[in-house]
Formats: sequence, C-alpha cells, structure tokens
Amino acid sequence: MSQRLDGDEALLESIRTTHYQVTFTLGSRSDITQGRRLEKVQISALQSLSTLLREIRFEYGYFTANSSNLTQSLRLRLEKLYTCDPSTGVAGDVYGFTYNSTALPVKNSASVDYWGYYNGGTRSGTRLPDPGKLFFSRQDPRLSALVNASQVVTRAAHPDYMAAAMLEGITYPTGGYTSFEYESHTFGGTYYPSETDRTTQTLATVQDRNNNADVKTVEFTIEEETVEVELLATLNKGLNSWEDVKSSNVAILRLQSSPILPVAVISFSSATSSENQKTLTLELTKGRYQLVASFPDALGDQYGSFLNHGELIATASAVLTTRDHSTGCGVRIRSISSYPAKTDTHPVKTTLYDYTDPATGKSSGILHDQLHFMNTHHTYNSFLETHLINDPNQPMIYVSLRQVDLSSENRFSNPYGSSSAVGYSYVTEKTQTDDSFGYVVHEFHNQQLSFTQHSVAIDNPLNGKARSVKFYDKDKRLISEREYTYRQHLRHTYFGINVEENYNRFPNLYVGGSPVYTLRKDMNLYSSSRFFIMRHQIPCYDITLASERETTEGVTTQTTYTYDTSTLQLKEKTTTNSDGTTLRHTYTYANAYSTAACTAMKRAHRYKEVIEEKVFVNNALVAAQLNEYQTNGSAVLYNRYFSEITTPISDLTSYSTAGVVNTSVYPCVNIAYREHDSYGRPQEVTRDNLLHTVYLWGYNHQYPVAKIEGELTYQQVRTKLTPAYVDNLATGHNITQTTLSEIYTRLDAEKVQITTYTYQPLCGITSIQMPNRELLQYGYDSFGRLLKITDTHGKTIEEYQYNYKP
Repeated sequence: MSQRLDGDEALLESIRTTHYQVTFTLGSRSDITQGRRLEKVQISALQSLSTLLREIRFEYGYFTANSSNLTQSLRLRLEKLYTCDPSTGVAGDVYGFTYNSTALPVKNSASVDYWGYYNGGTRSGTRLPDPGKLFFSRQDPRLSALVNASQVVTRAAHPDYMAAAMLEGITYPTGGYTSFEYESHTFGGTYYPSETDRTTQTLATVQDRNNNADVKTVEFTIEEETVEVELLATLNKGLNSWEDVKSSNVAILRLQSSPILPVAVISFSSATSSENQKTLTLELTKGRYQLVASFPDALGDQYGSFLNHGELIATASAVLTTRDHSTGCGVRIRSISSYPAKTDTHPVKTTLYDYTDPATGKSSGILHDQLHFMNTHHTYNSFLETHLINDPNQPMIYVSLRQVDLSSENRFSNPYGSSSAVGYSYVTEKTQTDDSFGYVVHEFHNQQLSFTQHSVAIDNPLNGKARSVKFYDKDKRLISEREYTYRQHLRHTYFGINVEENYNRFPNLYVGGSPVYTLRKDMNLYSSSRFFIMRHQIPCYDITLASERETTEGVTTQTTYTYDTSTLQLKEKTTTNSDGTTLRHTYTYANAYSTAACTAMKRAHRYKEVIEEKVFVNNALVAAQLNEYQTNGSAVLYNRYFSEITTPISDLTSYSTAGVVNTSVYPCVNIAYREHDSYGRPQEVTRDNLLHTVYLWGYNHQYPVAKIEGELTYQQVRTKLTPAYVDNLATGHNITQTTLSEIYTRLDAEKVQITTYTYQPLCGITSIQMPNRELLQYGYDSFGRLLKITDTHGKTIEEYQYNYKP
C-alpha cells in the first residue's frame, strides 16, 4: 500500500526589527522538486523600505552524479557570497568556496557506509549490510545465510571517499585563502572494519548438535611464523537445562605435537543465559591445527522439530589487523592553512590537530553515533512454554524460534542529545609559522552514551565541556595550565515508554496447519509475555562552571563560582591566590528586590542586569557599586552609586529589598540618568550633580547625533531647539552636519560644548563636528573598513592600509 502526503512548506520571507527590515529573496533549484534556494538578503530601514542599506547575494552550482534523473544526481552547493553596492549593484567583498573534487553517487545510492558517508562502492540494491561482516568481534557465519547475498552491500567506511564534496577552502575578499584538510574519525570500543583495514580471515567453523550431519572437527593450517587467532564459541541450551550442557567445550589441537595436545580450550562449566558466548584470543605458530566442538553426547540428537535444539558452535579466525581503533563516522579537521592568495603554495600559518591520548598514544575518540543494525532474538522458549504445556487437547509442544532484525537505518536518534558523532577526550593544537611555536593540549569530558534497548541514547551532560587546557613551549615545557570543574543541576526529567509486541514478530504463530504454529484459543493475548514495556527517563541538566584553577610558572590561583539554581545568575565569584588571600565578588539582581522597577524587570525576564556588586578582600568589604532603576514605561537606569569605603569593613545591608540606600556606603549619587527616550536610551546624564550631558538621538533612535555638555538640562535644550526639531532628528535617516548646524546656531549663547555626529547605518561614523567646529570626516572602503580621517580642510590626518594576516 502506498500513500501520498501533501503539505505546504513555510519559508521565511522577512524579519522586522525595531529599526530595520531584512528581506529574503528565494529562487528555484533543480536538485529538489519545487525546491527553493536563497538568492539574496536585503536590509532596509523601516522608514524607507525602498532604500537599501545593504544587500548580500549568493551564487550556486551543483555537484553532479551520473544519472539522467536531476533530483537524484544534483546536489546544490554555494560557490560565492558577496555584498553589492546598494545603488549600483556592483559586487563588493566576495567570498569564494572550493570543494573536494571526488564525485558523489546519486542520492539513493547504496554506496554509503554505516553512517551515511560515500564509501566508493559500486554495487546497487538495498542498503542492507552483510550481517556476517558487521562486527568482527561478533562475527557469526550463520548470519550471512539469513539474507540473499544479492540484496546486501558493503557498508564499511572508506577514508578515501568520505570527504567527497566537502568544503576544502575559502577565498576572502582581501585575497587571502584558507584551506581545510580532513581525515577520518577514529574511536575505540567495538571494532567496525573499514574498507582499507586488513580484516579477519575465518580459519575454521564447527557445529555440534549430536547430529550426523554436523561438522564437529575441522583442520586448518597457519602459514605465517605467528598469527593472532580469535576463538569464538556460542552455546545454546535449547530445552535442555544449563546444568545438562555445562560439560560442553571447544578446543584447538596442534596436530604436529606428540602426543596431540590442546593449545586452547573454552569451557562452559559456568554457562548461564547471560554467559553463553565466550571469546579467547591467542597466538599460534606455523603448523597444522584442528578445531573441535563437543556437545554432551548423553543428551542425544538435538536437531528436529520436537527435539531439544541444543547446539555448540565455534569459529577460529586469524586476526589480520591491529584493532587499536576504528575509522569512520565521517571526518575531522586535520589541519587549517592560511595563504596570502589561493595560488600561493607556502602557507603563512598552519594549525595542526591531533586527537590521540597523550598518555597512551591511542585515539581518544568515543563513538556517540552508535550503530544498531541487528537485533538478535535467540529464543522464545519461556514465552510460549508456559502457555502450551499440559494442554489436554494437544501434546506438550515447544516452539523454538530465532529471529534477526536487520535494518539499513541503524543509528539511534536522541532528540535531547548534545554530543557530536564522535567525541574526543584530547585535542592537541599546534600552530606552525615561519617561527616554531609551542602547542596546546585541550582535554574534554567525553563519556560513552548510556543506552537501554528499545529506549533512546542518553548523553552525559558534561560531554564536550573542557576539563583542562595546557600550554607548552616549543621545547615541550609546560608553561601554564587551566583546569575546570562543573556543577550539574537537574532541571527537568522527561519520561517515555516504548512498547514492543513479541507475538507480532512471528506471524506464523497465528496461522498454520501444524499445532506447532497454533496458539490455544483461550490464551491471554494481553499477557505480560506478549508485550515488552520499556520505561525510560531523559534527565535534562543545567550545567554551570563551578571552579577554574590556573597555574602559571608555579603560581596557582583558584576561582570558584556560585549560581542561583533557578535563574543561573552568577551570585558569587571567589579567587584564592597562591599566598592564601581571597578576592570575592558578590552580585545581586532584580529578583532580589521588591521595588516597582525591579518588579518590572522581573516581568520582562531581565535577569542579567546587576543591581549591586560588592568586592571583599579576605571577607572584608572594600568596594561596592549600585545601579538603581526607575520605571519609565519600562525599567531604566536612574542612579549609579560608587562606594566610598576608605577602610575595609564587615559586610552589611547597603541596599534593602525595598530599595533603601545605605548612605554610609553610598553617600551620594555619582551618575544620574534623568531623561530617557521611548527606547530607554539616556537623554540626560549628570555626574556628581555638577556637569550635565545631554544626548540627542537620530537614525530612528539608534545613534547619538549630538552631545551637549554644560549647564543646560535636556528639557531646556529641547525647548530652545523646539520639540519638532528634536523629534525629527530622532526619527530621521538623512542627517548631515548641515542639518545639525542648527544646534550650534540656537545654542550659541549658552555655556555649553557641542559635539555632533553623522553615520552610515550598519557601517560606522562618517563625521564628527568638534566643539571648536573642527570637522573630522571618516572614509571607508567597500568592505566597510576605515581608510582615512580628514580634517576641515580635507587634509588627511590618519590613513589605514590593510594586508592579509591569518
């Protein structure tokens, strides 16, 4: 049955802020049916949407595979990104992108590795992997017989192909070029063979079910001087008891010895349901050997519908590769090099990255993107046995079933996860230039994900957090070291339930002519044995930095941090020096006070602004600063106090929760903010109750266009300039020094100093008129970089040149 689902795709067209509108223009693309791509981004001022302030354009190409089906063969790629002159449309600063030239296959190709990266394969068909070759450490030759060989493909990773079509370089507007070199991820744990690994070779396989058709002994030869051999033995008891089968064993005999003696034996004297598979690794020298499996003869023939189905299977394999780590799951950065130009061959700077554990020399990688192609169900003995025994209408029967679930989509998805596909415990960063430099070793928290079958993978909440950073000089001498610890606070716990129905795994249990496949009519189809219920919980943590320890040239300082667990606001920071002295900063925020302004701040979720900061040396108060807010539509900064503590004192209440200022700590207001516009920007600032500074704003209240210092208040300035003039400045965009000259004219008789400013929005200041009427003008290049500053007479007083530096 097929079903078509149609829906509409929501695409972002514009974003409108207080002052600007950002518009996104989309175009068609050939690699996705009815797909769209971003063509340009335009930024305009709200007051004049037809006037562009900035425009960014994108140019694309396609990666092409060998297919006439465009949606399957094409993949979109970004080739250029550049700004345009808003008035002429001429391209300005251009960024170019270079990609790996290895061609990708069609999108529905089966030539992908376990993690979906291209592996250079040529076979078509499904993406089902060969189950007999999934994991060398659990190789079972019987699994290959469960699927049609023509329907499975190689899913092993291939480092020569997995970086196909990836970004290799960026050309900058300055002409500089940065190249990226990749290499395959490496990680320990379960061994996943890649296409370039030397693999294991099966030497012999035996099976004993006390049946004449069984191959219980097989001879093999070792040609090399020494070979590492892995012996894997699996015991299935069937309907026998574990006590009955405990005398089972597997042995490797050396045939050229006299007498013939075993060189390796696996015994199942302690076999249980959780310990029915054993592995033994040994070295064999050149010669002839025999692999032997022995299931207890006294238990009789195990093969047949109504027999006990016990068996012993063993495989001896030659290990032809060193399994220190696996490769795959994509690529990582090996080096980043910077060049003056793309055509240059000698980089001015190269940064190399190494991911090995400095202590062991082995990869520090851990695979977080876990694989789970197969789910093997060995037996359902207890599942059916309790229902079918002692049935008066049919003889006691037993159904022994083995099932392997095989999937091409193999990765466990965790929507709450934060870890990358492969995490590294150590990353060594070494920068090379014309002069030799030292290197930096970064250590990270990196733990395997916890996982329960039928549930979701759970990240360790600290994964990816820095544990330490060590700086070494070129002679490998440790210069300084920083160590970090963290605090975990459980914020939420999400609960989930997965239900798995056992009966539906085997449709033949419902139908069939044989009583072996028939269930009793009175069987409770809702029994606990039918449904498997997995309950899981997903904890979500707030992670905060608890301490930072820094050691430089033998001198150590320790800094600890304390946070509000509900808001994550930093409450206290304490630094302990090597001589034992402590410097402590405490911080309080709006949620600690009940004033009207603080209440308004809490309603607006303004938790970052610090109301009061105190400084203690050896627990004695030495300094403090208070920011007092007042409501003016919204809460705005009104007074700023600085303490005048001349002698360290004990801690005391300097600002009550009701907003009462302790004048013994804060004798007077140091900075007063007496006027604000509708956006909360200051219009009048008074310092120590002496000097008034009035600010007039322009460009839709974004930039200060005039600073008036002297005896006039904001209201006096507004009256003298007229409210209409001030309001027009605030909302205007085409502001020039000629426009602002009215301020000098109307305030010429007042005891004030006036400075005026004009701007190019989204770029920077374009002119400053000083109190002495000296005019400074600022010129920029097409990249928005300052080129020169000229005076009233056009004379250049400052000039800047830019050269590429990585």
